[in-house]
Amino acid sequence: MVSVVNDRDSYLEDTQDYELNFLQSWEWGEIKKPSWVPLRLKVDNYPLTVLLKKLPIINKQFGYIPRALGSVRFSNNQFQELEKYLKNEAGLSHVLLEPDTASVEAKQRLLDLGWVQAGHTIQPQNSNIIKLEEGEEAVFARMSGNYRKKIRRAVKHGCEVEVLTYDNDKNAVDRFFKIMDEIYHRTKFIMSGKDYFEKIWKEFGPIGKAKILLVKYNGNDVGSIMYLYDENVAYELYGGTGQSGRSIMANYLLKWEGIKHAIELGKKSYDQWGVAPKVDGVYEHKHPLSRISEFKAGFGGEDVEYLPQFVKVFNPLTYFYYRVGLFVSRLKLKLKKL
Repeated sequence: MVSVVNDRDSYLEDTQDYELNFLQSWEWGEIKKPSWVPLRLKVDNYPLTVLLKKLPIINKQFGYIPRALGSVRFSNNQFQELEKYLKNEAGLSHVLLEPDTASVEAKQRLLDLGWVQAGHTIQPQNSNIIKLEEGEEAVFARMSGNYRKKIRRAVKHGCEVEVLTYDNDKNAVDRFFKIMDEIYHRTKFIMSGKDYFEKIWKEFGPIGKAKILLVKYNGNDVGSIMYLYDENVAYELYGGTGQSGRSIMANYLLKWEGIKHAIELGKKSYDQWGVAPKVDGVYEHKHPLSRISEFKAGFGGEDVEYLPQFVKVFNPLTYFYYRVGLFVSRLKLKLKKL
């Protein structure tokens, strides 16, 4: 049975039982407004957010399910009930799904249920994840020996890391964004505006699921990372170090303190959120994340390749219209980067 959930408490009452990814949280749905409209559902007792978006010109909308439904706890019958609801009740033209798993069995299951691989993913398909359950000493020992030296060197230089919460620093987002602005001005990446980070901070900060770590040198902020947390995972979602911080190894200390803080919070893993895919065991050198991927790999994590995006098409003509629009959007993005 599929039902719509309109209040936060009803949606959250089963989320811990299912260990949902933060992209399936009530708060993330609020952040995505107004570009996307969150449709919160309970499929039996399983909480699920489908993000809805209208296609331009035509009066049709499609759905997007980020990082969900990879678990065997979501049965084939529940899949069929969900598809029926999204097609007949929600009136969607198609639904995109990015499963929260790398399982080959889950992939085959989706194919057997009539889902089709769509290729491109909205969320990073590849990541590097550090296991934390063995504790700080073991995690530090798995790290590159050269990285351990650089962390100690940063401490000797006098670098210090400050943990900012929603309650202890009113200027947290301003301080964070100043670093981000410097980083993105020297790269080809396109960054969201400060208002986007403020939305994240206001939604996740008051409930203790967002923190900002800042590394300081001589009293100045030289690097920062914004973290989001769900029940078991710390996500290194946005951040980096300015040029002055890199020369004194502040970036190594900043990340290590973020890992240590995740261990203190009792998280089981630390998701570095996005690396380049590997070809013959080596990060693809033409990928925009290739250099940062090498940096992340030294912290002792394991590369994970999530399943690609899948799609269930209810209206083939409208889906074709969507694909054409997607191609045009990507072309515009490439031109903007140039």
